[in-house]
Amino acid sequence: MNESNRAFQSAWHEIGRAALVTRVLIADDDEAIRKLLRKLLTMNNIEVEEASDGEMALEMLREGDFDAMLLDLMMPRKSGFDVVDELRTTDPAFLPHVVVVSAFPNRAFEVLGDACRVVSKPFEIHKLIEVIHECAAAS
Repeated sequence: MNESNRAFQSAWHEIGRAALVTRVLIADDDEAIRKLLRKLLTMNNIEVEEASDGEMALEMLREGDFDAMLLDLMMPRKSGFDVVDELRTTDPAFLPHVVVVSAFPNRAFEVLGDACRVVSKPFEIHKLIEVIHECAAAS
């Protein structure tokens, strides 16, 4: 293969990878959790932004273009429950793109119903990534 073909294939590969990038907002008040998730998701070609509370998450959702959001329920200023409630009125089409990560999945289901996906802590990273991609592709 000549140098020109190699360069073309490399460029084509990068274009394909770029097209597959998923942009996710992580909303969690625990900085260590956000950093860990950022590292794991970026290793899987997922672009990540972070919010440390529910109010910041809502602001970032209004200003940004996200394919999905990982949402903790217990946060300051506005909880994950508050975020979902606000999205129900301001942007209900985004709810299928929300992945709630909770140590209490039954409580999350009771309050949130089927408005969004719930993943229990602890989770397996490959399953979380699978759910993120499913939610990002939701219509």
